[in-house]
Amino acid sequence: MLLLALVACHADPAPGGAARSAGAEVRARERAWLDAYEQRDPEVMADMLASGFLITFPDGGQMTRSKVIESTRRRAGMPGPRFATRGTVELERDGLVILVGQVIQTWTDDEGAPRREVSTYTDTWVREGSTWRVLASHLSRAPTR
Repeated sequence: MLLLALVACHADPAPGGAARSAGAEVRARERAWLDAYEQRDPEVMADMLASGFLITFPDGGQMTRSKVIESTRRRAGMPGPRFATRGTVELERDGLVILVGQVIQTWTDDEGAPRREVSTYTDTWVREGSTWRVLASHLSRAPTR
């Protein structure tokens, strides 16, 4: 199961001439990354992931950039899970933006039952050229309340 599971102090002009913070740019890219998982879009996925990307899942398993893209390609056309984030905090320093929060994944299992999983995530974003890309993502099971 792929999650999402999420960088610099540079500000680009936003529409209307207002400066857009690195954190705002990264949050928009984070949403586009989750959309790529939902829509099973390998081209957008490839654009989101930095060279050297690594994701670590709650069970300790890991996937590299090439494996995530290939997995997305294999699942193209299949219904994807839905993702939402909450409680996200931005940490910016020295050309990085780190997002820390919770990601909620919902899907329908093979028996048609709705399923939901909540994970705590840490995504490290770096600027590659003029584009923010996620370099590392770490997910852990969120505590149940």
